[in-house]
This record gives sequence, structure tokens and C-alpha cells, in this order.
Amino acid sequence: MKSSEKKLYKLCHPQKRIWYVELFKPGTNLANVCYDTKFNEKVNFDILEKAVNLVIKNCDGMRLRLTEHNGEIMQYIEEYKYYPIERVDFSEPRQRCSCRRDLYRSFFACRIGNP
Repeated sequence: MKSSEKKLYKLCHPQKRIWYVELFKPGTNLANVCYDTKFNEKVNFDILEKAVNLVIKNCDGMRLRLTEHNGEIMQYIEEYKYYPIERVDFSEPRQRCSCRRDLYRSFFACRIGNP
């Protein structure tokens, strides 16, 4: 589907605020909600990845993208594509701390004014 053929929708005011923050502070994670979890039992990560992809496929909000149309920022729903999930082994406590620290540092960079 070409960009000109995609059905475009206006942004609501909270979406516009997120877009403005991203415009002036690119690369921030202001609109992302993230967390980590610990599995106490063995997990089949292939099945977990398929489950996450079912959510992405069936939830249009997970596939919203922005585009400019006639000088206005609009949104459209991107066609579903399989999304491979990055797997990181946190069996070593030092790895968990390092990854968590990097994630939080990038999140709070926009809050404290760091690049």
C-alpha cells in the first residue's frame, strides 16, 4: 500500500503533545511504557514471541505510525509484519543492572535535560 493510499487519521491532543516532545527532543522514550519481569519457570521463548506478535497483529494501536500530509501530522495503521523479539540473557545480576541502568538513563534523559 502506497503512502498516498493509506487511510489517514488526525492525532488527538495527547498524541500531538508526544509528537511535539519528540520533535524537540528526538529519541526520548517519553511515550514508552517499559518494564522487566522475572520468569521463575522455564519459558518457551518461541511461543512467547508468537503471542506478542498476535497482540501486534490484532491491536491496531500497536501499529500506528505518523506521517506528514499537507503540512499536518497524521497517523495511519501500518500493515502487520512479524516482529522478532530481541532476547537478552539476564542470568548474571551484573547484566541485569547494566541493562536496566542504560534503559532508565535513556528514559530520564529527556526529563533532566541531558542529550
